[in-house]
Amino acid sequence: MTAQAPADLPVLVLFAGLRSFLAGQTDNSSRKAMERKLYLQFERRILPQCLTQQRWFAAKGEPIERVEFRADGIWEQAQTYG
Repeated sequence: MTAQAPADLPVLVLFAGLRSFLAGQTDNSSRKAMERKLYLQFERRILPQCLTQQRWFAAKGEPIERVEFRADGIWEQAQTYG
């Protein structure tokens, strides 16, 4: 039995960290178009592919019609006191 090579994983370039997923978080108008493209790529291509490969996903073998990713805000880094 020959081991199967793992599939290539998709790569997203987060040009502004996690803020890249939140529309309007960057001031640069050209970056806003990049934000939208990145968000759609994640929501339409990467997330559905990832879900169908998860053991816990209930609809194995079924095509995913739509996935919605809702980015409500950013968890800021905790401040340390002391």
